[in-house]
Amino acid sequence: MINAIDPPSSDPLQPVDRPYLALLKLVSSYATADFESSDTQTAILRAVCQVVGAQFAALGFFQEQDFTQIRWQLSGTNTPWEGTNWMAGLNALAREAVDEGRRVQSKGAPGESSMSGTPTGEILCAPLVADGRTLGVILVYLPQYICTPDFDPVWLDALAAWLAGALIQTRQMQALRSANTGLETRRLELLHSRNTLRALFDSVPISMYIVDAGYTLLAINKSRAGLAGAIPQQLVSRRCYEVLFQRDNPCPNCQVGETFAAGLGTRRIERRDLASGSMVEYEITSFPIHTESGNVSQVILFEDDVTEKRRLEVSLAQAEKLAAVGQLAAGVAHEINNPLTAVIANAQLLQRELDDAELKDMAALIQRAGERASGVVRELLDLSRQEPINLAAVDVNETLRRALSLVQPRLAVDGIQLSFAPQAELPPVLASQEQLQGVWLNLLINAMDTVQCEGGEIWVTSRWDEKQVFVTVSDNGQGIPPEHLGRIFEPFFTTKEPGHGTGLGLSISHRIIRQTGGDIRVESQLGVGTTFVVNLPVA
Repeated sequence: MINAIDPPSSDPLQPVDRPYLALLKLVSSYATADFESSDTQTAILRAVCQVVGAQFAALGFFQEQDFTQIRWQLSGTNTPWEGTNWMAGLNALAREAVDEGRRVQSKGAPGESSMSGTPTGEILCAPLVADGRTLGVILVYLPQYICTPDFDPVWLDALAAWLAGALIQTRQMQALRSANTGLETRRLELLHSRNTLRALFDSVPISMYIVDAGYTLLAINKSRAGLAGAIPQQLVSRRCYEVLFQRDNPCPNCQVGETFAAGLGTRRIERRDLASGSMVEYEITSFPIHTESGNVSQVILFEDDVTEKRRLEVSLAQAEKLAAVGQLAAGVAHEINNPLTAVIANAQLLQRELDDAELKDMAALIQRAGERASGVVRELLDLSRQEPINLAAVDVNETLRRALSLVQPRLAVDGIQLSFAPQAELPPVLASQEQLQGVWLNLLINAMDTVQCEGGEIWVTSRWDEKQVFVTVSDNGQGIPPEHLGRIFEPFFTTKEPGHGTGLGLSISHRIIRQTGGDIRVESQLGVGTTFVVNLPVA
C-alpha cells in the first residue's frame, strides 16, 4: 500500500537544526493509538518524513518470524514503487538489519540503476526489537543534501526502540481484550448455566437440599424451604437439623452422617405428623458428592412425598381384593343362596307350626340369621358387579319418604327423634330409584347406630339450586374420629362391633352416588355428631 504525501520543503533542513527529541515527542502523541492500524502507521511515517526531511519512510513487518515475507507500510512522495526492483532492494536491506541486529545504511536508492532521474541519497534501516523478538524494521530514505558529515542518525535507533515497545504494548492490549472477551463470554455462559440449574433446582416438586460435614445447609430449593415456612436465603448457612427439624443436635439415624461415613447413598421411608393431625410419608434418598481425590465433601438429599402414592397402592390392592371377592361371590352365590333359601323358608314354616314361644323365637332367630347371610351375599354381588345402572327421572323426596317409612319402627323402639324437612317441588334427578332409596336407608341406619337411644336426634333435609339437588342426613351421635374420616368409604372398613356391620354399606352408597354423577361428603366432630351431604345433578 502506497500513501502519497506532500514532498518536504525545497529548502534544505539541516538535521542539526532538528533535534530528534522533537521527533520522538511528536511520535509520542500517538501513544494511545492502535499501532496495528495502517492509519496510525501512515501518520507516524508522515511525521518522520516531515521532521527529518526524508524522501520516504517505511515500516516492514514479519509474518510469524518469517523474514522472507515482509509486509510494508510506506509513506513518501509519489514514487512509482510498483513494477520496479525497489522492493527487492528494501527487502534485502531489511534482512541485513535483522541479521546484524543493528541499524544499517546504504548509499543511493535501491534499484537506482533501473530508475532514470532518481535522486541520490542514503537509506537507513533499523530493526524493531522488543522482549528479544524482532518484529520488523523502520526504513527512511534521506536526500543527499541531508546526509552531511555532521549528520548523526542515532535518533533512528531510539525511534525504532520506541516503536517496537509501542507495537508490543498494542499487541498485548489486543490479546488482553481478546482474553477479556473470552472470559466475559465464559462468564455469561456460566451465569446462564447457573440460572438454568437454579430454575431446575427450585421448580422440581421434590424437596432437595445440600449439606456439608458440619450439617450446614449449602443450598436448599423452594419446595423444601416452603415446608419450613421460609425462603431459601433465610436457611442457607444454618444447621439443617435446627431449621428443618427444630432440634438442638443431629437427628437420630441421620442419613447425612451415614453417607459421609460410608461414602454411599441411602434410602428410607419416614413418616411425619403434621400440625393438622394428618400424617405424611416421605421417601428420603441421600447421595454423596465426591471431591477429585474421592473424599465425600457434601451430601445431597431428596425428600419425595409418597403419601398419595402409598394411598394409590393401597387402593389398587383393595381393588384387586374386591375383584377377587367379586369373583368368589359370583362363584359361590348360587351355592350359598339355595341352601339359605331353604333355611329361611323352613324357619318360617316352623314358626307357623310351633306353639311353644321359646321354640318360635329360636326359629325366628334362624330366619333372621339366614336373611342376614343372604344380605351379605347380595351386597358382595352388588359391590363386584360392574354393569352400569339404569338411570331414570326420580323424585328424591319420594325415595326419602320410602326409606324413612322402613326405619320408623326402629326409631319408635329406640326412642330416636327424627325431623324431615323436604323442600317442595324438587326437580327430578337421573338415578335408580331402588338404589337411591338404598343409599338413604344406609345413611339412616348408620345414624341410628351412632346416636344414643335416649335423646338421640336425626335431621333429614332436601333442597336444590339451579343445577343440583342436595340431601343432608345429620345426627347428634358420637361422631367419627378424625383418623377414620378418610377411610369410611373404603370397602370392609367399619368401626362397628363384629356381627353389626360388614363395612360395605358406605362403600356401595359412594359408588352408587358417583355413578349418577353426584358426590357424597361427610363432616364429623367427636361428641357432637356427623353430617352426610349428598348432591345429585338435576335431570
